[in-house]
Amino acid sequence: AASRVIEQYEKQVATGVPAPADVMIGWASAVAGTSLEGEFQLIQRGEVELQQVMKLPPVEQRSYLQKLKAQQQTQGATVSDQLRAERLERAIETRLKALRESPLEFHGATTGQAVPPLNLGLLASGNAAGLREQIEERQTLLRAQRARYGAEAGMSPFLPQEASALAGMLAKAPPQQAAQVFGTVRDLLDDPKAYEEAMRQIAPDAPLRAEAGRIYALQRPAGSPPGGITATSPNGQYGDVALTILRGETLLNPGKDDGKAKPVAMPPPQEGHQHIAGQLGTAFAGRPEEYRRAVDAVNAYYAAKTADEGDANGRLNTERMNTAIKAVIGECVDIE
Repeated sequence: AASRVIEQYEKQVATGVPAPADVMIGWASAVAGTSLEGEFQLIQRGEVELQQVMKLPPVEQRSYLQKLKAQQQTQGATVSDQLRAERLERAIETRLKALRESPLEFHGATTGQAVPPLNLGLLASGNAAGLREQIEERQTLLRAQRARYGAEAGMSPFLPQEASALAGMLAKAPPQQAAQVFGTVRDLLDDPKAYEEAMRQIAPDAPLRAEAGRIYALQRPAGSPPGGITATSPNGQYGDVALTILRGETLLNPGKDDGKAKPVAMPPPQEGHQHIAGQLGTAFAGRPEEYRRAVDAVNAYYAAKTADEGDANGRLNTERMNTAIKAVIGECVDIE
């Protein structure tokens, strides 16, 4: 029981929010007279220090920690002092991770004011107006948080559960409906960086849909006329790239369209992958997740175009694959 109390207390300290008085009394009682009572008291003293450090910007938090460790190295430190520094480091990294990746939850945890959830059903119906006020409030909150904590403060516009729900919604939607959702989200956020963050949030659960969503906005920059893609749109010569990717994904995974889509004749996977890798070279070096998403998007675009052209022979069409690479990723250039 006492070890569980220590674990719970450390987690509580990492949030930066003090535990309620009655909880603290219960924890103190649970460890009293045990071998962990001294450790509990050390955590209490460290919590006071942490509260002060957490008021600093992230850069200064890390600087404080580095100076503390350097001081311990040069002047020596007891085991208790070293444990205190380790706990402080864990707490700082936990908080900064939350600030980067879940800024809305971070706000709720540090202020006690939880951010109200969105009604995502309005997104599915295309009714962005019903969410606009909430989104504007969130963006104001996120900008204020960034002004306080610096560039490390994330700008993700959705709560984690909302991002997962949106990813699930997009994964089940037919191509045209998914494209409409992208358009609704883009218009709602009205900020390219916020939209990019939204796509990053859904990528873990729906990577190919997130990639299509990213390209959807690239072909429709601010000020674009309403309607479909034209020859003057970015990459307009390749058509509506995002919608083509979505159509191709449905062809490669017929279950996504209730079995209505006919399977498409694709070249052997290894042959296609080797060709794409040869064309891309080191363009995605050190970015394996982005590379996988890009390759999947290229294959989806290729699949849609293969079906459009009625090609059923299953052999690799290098010209079509190169077009897919240019449409999804862009021209490959050599840098001297």
